[in-house]
Amino acid sequence: MGYSEMEKKLIRGDRLKFLREKLDLSQGELGELAGIAQNHISSIETGKRGASDKTKKRLAEALKTNVSYLIGETDDPAPQDSPPGDTFPFKKLFEREEWRQFPVLEPTVVACAGYGNGGMTTIYADAEEFIPLPASMVGTISVDPGKYPFALRIEGDSMEDAGIVDGSYVLVNPAEEVYDGDPALVIFGRNSNCAVKWVYFHNDGGVELRSASLKYPPRAFSVEDIEEGLFHIVGKVVWTGGKPRSGA
Repeated sequence: MGYSEMEKKLIRGDRLKFLREKLDLSQGELGELAGIAQNHISSIETGKRGASDKTKKRLAEALKTNVSYLIGETDDPAPQDSPPGDTFPFKKLFEREEWRQFPVLEPTVVACAGYGNGGMTTIYADAEEFIPLPASMVGTISVDPGKYPFALRIEGDSMEDAGIVDGSYVLVNPAEEVYDGDPALVIFGRNSNCAVKWVYFHNDGGVELRSASLKYPPRAFSVEDIEEGLFHIVGKVVWTGGKPRSGA
């Protein structure tokens, strides 16, 4: 029996759970709305089971979104019959929450301006593009201008398998603590490379950066490297059109 291209693609469990909880639905309640068994929904959310085209469409309709959003092909959660870019049904989920506008910065600006040193007020003021998000999705929002959340556009495919794809936006929050395996924006090397990587901390005080793609080998930095200024964590990635996955 053959499978369609859509059916071969798994639903993003984090997106399914995120929308379900924002609609205040239990797995059982979502199952009733979509005509799907609760244990099937549980297996989809944990990535243990796929879904047929019919099941994907039922879930998208019940969650007021579209199939392409659920499987990670687009970051636009609007229903299929909505005008392109119309995210009103998605925003309605957060109508009782406070929304903030977060500036979109260029990676070169972040790397060269000494982000994290408190001198970002002018750079924020010069930003021409902003991303609106509910405050609850961002975590701690610092009053320190050097630690205010910001967004940037991703270039490259090194973190694609973590759901952070080329051309997408990520939101970086310097006020959120970075733990082992978390995706974070880092500045490293003598050329001040700026990139999103998984960060792992060594017992001796060093760190290791890993990409989601095996094409890119890990890179380690010793305590001496860090003291020399060859490695710096800008902030934790808290949003990328859906919650980014942690490393294994």
